[in-house]
Amino acid sequence: MSRRPLLPTLVLGLSLAVFGFGCASEQGGRKLTPREQAALFVEAAAGALKDNDLVAALQALAEAENLDSDFAPIYNARASVYFLRKEYPAALEQAKKSVQVDPTYSIGLITLGKILLDQGKLDEAVAPLEKASRDPLNREAFKAFTHLGVIRYRQKRFEEAQKDLDRAIELAPNQACLALYYRGHLKLREDHFKEAIRDYSGATRRLCGSFSDAHMALATAYERSGQFELARKKYVEIQQVFSNTEIADRAMERLRALP
Repeated sequence: MSRRPLLPTLVLGLSLAVFGFGCASEQGGRKLTPREQAALFVEAAAGALKDNDLVAALQALAEAENLDSDFAPIYNARASVYFLRKEYPAALEQAKKSVQVDPTYSIGLITLGKILLDQGKLDEAVAPLEKASRDPLNREAFKAFTHLGVIRYRQKRFEEAQKDLDRAIELAPNQACLALYYRGHLKLREDHFKEAIRDYSGATRRLCGSFSDAHMALATAYERSGQFELARKKYVEIQQVFSNTEIADRAMERLRALP
């Protein structure tokens, strides 16, 4: 779902990094600092992540750390790699290190909060997420508000969840896929079907198009509101778009149960 500009391929990312150090260690007549060189390797790691080459990403991050061990994005990126490798204790350790190196690094605070949330450590996740949400220069503050909204939803603190999710959607209406999805849950639990359908629809558009759970939630909202033809069309669409997946099987089951 949700993402930042990355190098288009690992090959390009690594070649830029190597070129920067080996052949063009100067830019505009100025030699690159260790921090700038480390940033190039972090960018290369981002390219590797995009290509799902996790080993290459770790190699690039090791080079970055050798150049500048006080650069917080190194540990934030490594936390993401370990998370994708399902090495959750290591991911948490690296996320914590990123904010130890730079306590003001909001992207690292969001990563730390998200990992704690995913591990069920809801109370621990709140502090870093709230800190990131208060940073006026944080371009990804909507993620912090989204995760806070999810935490409060799971804690059944529904009014607080609504406020956090509203803020996430206000900050990034075209990117707040998860916030729209959970706000739809809030509306559906109150049988406010029109508003739930609106939010679930928003969670399936533009950058959110591949969010299969939101598509399923939209079909469910149609069904619960008695709009069976719309529900039927949506379940069929889910089968076609997400064929050979568990969610397509669920859509088939619901389709068979429709009146």
